Amino acid sequence: VNGDATGMKEQVDWASSKSPGYLANVWQAHAAEFYGKFAEANQFTDKAVDWAQYNNRDAAAQLISQQAMRAATFRDCGKVSALTSRALSFSRDLSNLHYSANALAACGQAAAAQSLVDEMQKRFPQDTLLTSVTIPLIRAQLELARGNGARAVELLQSADNYKVYGDYWPQYVRAQAYAKQGNGLQAANEFKNILDNRGWYPLSPVWSLAHLGLARAYALVGDNGNARKAYQDFFDLWKN
Repeated sequence: VNGDATGMKEQVDWASSKSPGYLANVWQAHAAEFYGKFAEANQFTDKAVDWAQYNNRDAAAQLISQQAMRAATFRDCGKVSALTSRALSFSRDLSNLHYSANALAACGQAAAAQSLVDEMQKRFPQDTLLTSVTIPLIRAQLELARGNGARAVELLQSADNYKVYGDYWPQYVRAQAYAKQGNGLQAANEFKNILDNRGWYPLSPVWSLAHLGLARAYALVGDNGNARKAYQDFFDLWKN
């Protein structure tokens, strides 16, 4: 959070000497993706998966499903299908189904995402966060991919009861839906809600991308001064 590269290296060096050493690669992957270093983040994740696939299959599945989510976030959608299939070949627990379905939905792969939604509903019918946040989010993503911003906003209403849950994705998708409808002010409010609460998920790349979304939302309403500032904040954050 403080941008202290020296302090980060000290912790990584310490963790690398312990078992399981793959955790240091996981931390570095998250830090890299926060700063927009997509290829570097994947390299660190690949190193972690190399260890986990032989020692902890659940961890391997989670790492790969998170990698799929990263690809969807950065709109590298061509990799998402293969990554989700690989992740679920290791483990089909709820977190992996959730990440995989959300990644597929973000990339508009409706049939594959719906299949995983059906599985989650059948296996975990009483899970409150699943039924109130996760599945509505996935469905909202699919509606957004179809260009139906109003329906996406409607689907996300139940997620308002659990605002801290979801790695900013409910707010992020709602903001995009408002922008799709031409409502730049409401989109800007949703992006600012993300930016004002970094402590929820300090290394989320969605927090970084919210600067870009905010810039576009301001531009949509003709507020060029604030748009330029938000763009510059984004450029400063991803300068490398």
